[in-house]
Amino acid sequence: MGRIIVLTGARQIGKTVCAKQCFDDYAYLSIEDPIKRSSFLKLSTEQWETHYPKAILDEVQKEPQLIESIKSVYDQYSNPRYALLSSSQFLLLHKVRESLAGRCVILEMFPLTLPEMLTENEHDPVLTSFLIDFLNNKSTSNKLLPSFILDGHYAQKITTYHFYQTFGGYPFLTHSELNDDERYIWLSNYVKTYLERDIRDLANFRDLESFIKLQNYLANLSGKIVNYSSVAKEAGISVPTVKRYIQYMEISYQTITLNAWSKNPLKRLIKSPKIHFVDYGVLQAILQKKGLPSGNEFESMIVSEIYKQIKTYQLPVKALAFKNQRKRNRLTIGKRRWIYRNRNQER
Repeated sequence: MGRIIVLTGARQIGKTVCAKQCFDDYAYLSIEDPIKRSSFLKLSTEQWETHYPKAILDEVQKEPQLIESIKSVYDQYSNPRYALLSSSQFLLLHKVRESLAGRCVILEMFPLTLPEMLTENEHDPVLTSFLIDFLNNKSTSNKLLPSFILDGHYAQKITTYHFYQTFGGYPFLTHSELNDDERYIWLSNYVKTYLERDIRDLANFRDLESFIKLQNYLANLSGKIVNYSSVAKEAGISVPTVKRYIQYMEISYQTITLNAWSKNPLKRLIKSPKIHFVDYGVLQAILQKKGLPSGNEFESMIVSEIYKQIKTYQLPVKALAFKNQRKRNRLTIGKRRWIYRNRNQER
């Protein structure tokens, strides 16, 4: 696959576990430890090749300068191999594009998809969904039953779906020994950890109040069209700040921003987008609610699932948001009635 693999994804998504299982002969280096971090910075290229020819560097965004060391080892020696793990795209990918362009493979991890949640353990094969088969132009006739209830795995699938729309898809929550209260507590703590660690790392905030206010406001707008000016007014911050905060949420894998569909590609860039939260469990924790999703939350949950499956299979598909056309249709119908009525009067 490549001598340098960059693995990114939200915190607690399973990057470390995955890397340790896939690269069990690699040394594990936690860059989060400030004492060890300073020691790693002092290593020369020769020392990296001698002591750590194969290594997993976890939370490497804490010290992007280490990427320069990895680049030097890569260029001077042919045997070393590294896996770089990060809980956000911003600091890591910015440095990667500058230093490791053409030298690495970048992989993204997301919360579990529904097909992944249907597996019992890591050895079970993940069956492709109807969506993935359709996008890959594979035959889907065997999945088009007269009724989904006739599917032999229907009971398991509906149970998994109910869990998914209650707690989301973070791997830890699928442990059978957890009860529902413990899952809700975990999600609440996850939101706090995200604010205290990921956002402070990205933005170096001293005061998180304005960001928290925007986060809660956007959670209520999940699945809806976002007008930056309106959001800025409600949150009491400037439009550029709103856009910057939304970017922080997107590059830390909390939200998805979908541009509005238009036949004109340039108009897609200027039309108001839709914001979707990646995980419904996290969305509930932000809103401090329990229970089934509302209409817009349900839309976000489905859009997120489609987005995750497309990204997981690395399909060349671009997702765009369709705006509600009902108002336009009502106006069109009204116009036709007006024309018809006037023509009758003229006659």
